[in-house]
Amino acid sequence: MKHFTRNTLALAVASATLAAPLQAREFDSSTYLTGLFGYEYFDSERQFEYDPNLAIGLGHEFNRRFATEFVFGGADLEDKRGRQEDINAKFYRLDFLYHFREEIWRPYVVAGAGNYEIQRPSQKNWDETQYNLGLGLKHEISESMDLRVEARGLYGEESDYKDALLNFGVNILFAGLVEPLQDEDGDGVLDDQDRCPGTPYGAKVDTDGCEVVMDEDKDGVKDADDACPGTPAGEKVDIKGCVLVAAAVVAIDTDKDTVMDDKDACPDTPAGAKVDEKGCTLQITETVEMTLHVRFDSGSWTVKDQDLADIEKLVVFMREYPDTNVVVEGHTDDRGNDAFNQQLSEKRANAVRQAAIDRFGADPARISAVGMGESNPIADNSTPAGREHNRRVVGVIKANVTKDAK
Repeated sequence: MKHFTRNTLALAVASATLAAPLQAREFDSSTYLTGLFGYEYFDSERQFEYDPNLAIGLGHEFNRRFATEFVFGGADLEDKRGRQEDINAKFYRLDFLYHFREEIWRPYVVAGAGNYEIQRPSQKNWDETQYNLGLGLKHEISESMDLRVEARGLYGEESDYKDALLNFGVNILFAGLVEPLQDEDGDGVLDDQDRCPGTPYGAKVDTDGCEVVMDEDKDGVKDADDACPGTPAGEKVDIKGCVLVAAAVVAIDTDKDTVMDDKDACPDTPAGAKVDEKGCTLQITETVEMTLHVRFDSGSWTVKDQDLADIEKLVVFMREYPDTNVVVEGHTDDRGNDAFNQQLSEKRANAVRQAAIDRFGADPARISAVGMGESNPIADNSTPAGREHNRRVVGVIKANVTKDAK
């Protein structure tokens, strides 16, 4: 039993070192290790003092509602009548848990069955089948750790003894101990191996994640921008990759914009365009914008496949106008309490933000998420249709663009 106690204390210390600041858990299911410290109140007929016990177990959460776990433990008991002898108890059980909520605080009901054995030198070993039923509460304190407290009633099938048990413990979730692999710039090279983070989306990269610049004719202009591929080696070229041709100084106006070629900074002005004194097209500025609107099922923050196209349009807009940033806002209907709806709205906004980053390569630094809870409804929350309109993530992004004056 002493070895069991030392191992359990070591588990508790290791668990504390793994705890991290509270953040939204990004997974629904996980296998976990649990350590429990309990205090058992025995039926008066047993003639045992109320004694502490220790247990360790392995469990699995199938989702945020259902879990099962196998627990093994033991205790050193004392006889109420003062008999001085070593009395050891061992037990094991299989339990099933149902959680009433899917939030950070999760109350649950637990039921199970197992075996309870008592060993004492003065008597023959005694064991029986034991059933249990109780209530508990879990609190998520990190991606990998839950604290738990629970009270159970115990019933012995052979003896009809009725005991009670109070447990305190900690769960270590294996899924929370594994950090997901990241590829922030979406170039196919993981961040921990990427020597050129921030590569433009869609660019061809080498094994180090650095952009491969193709220039087959070696004229200093990338093939993607080269209007004259195959330029002979050593030729001077313009920004389009075409050979520069020396022209005689003649007072001509090739593009007919009334500015002579020798003073024309923009010699290819389209016919009829309005120009300034340098022969360049006059520019006007106007604002363009794009609006995002994503809806969710009640109580959910899962982005539907039908909304991915709109999120992709948002990312394309951001790529076309690289000086823009966007804030996506999460909203809920008025069902549930304020704290739950605030967390739900934040999860919805973060889900849209993460889809833009993971699925379509949006720059994380240019897109942020904020939860608005139920504070800004756009429809009547008393009707199903109105509540559906209010369960949403929205975002508006604007950019100033210049166009040629007409």
